[in-house]
Amino acid sequence: MDGRVISAPIHWYPDLQTATLRQVGNYSFICRGTGIEWPDLDCHLSIESMLAYSEERQVA
Repeated sequence: MDGRVISAPIHWYPDLQTATLRQVGNYSFICRGTGIEWPDLDCHLSIESMLAYSEERQVA
């Protein structure tokens, strides 16, 4: 809502990396816009989990 963009490398998410364009394109925002769901892949990501994952990778 404030214009910030959060991104993460797709190789962190093998299910998304191996999905078809159609599967990746079928998404919806969930949890009041703080998450994304890909129902065809049974994959869910939240902003919180993306930030936590990136911090873990930087520390390692």
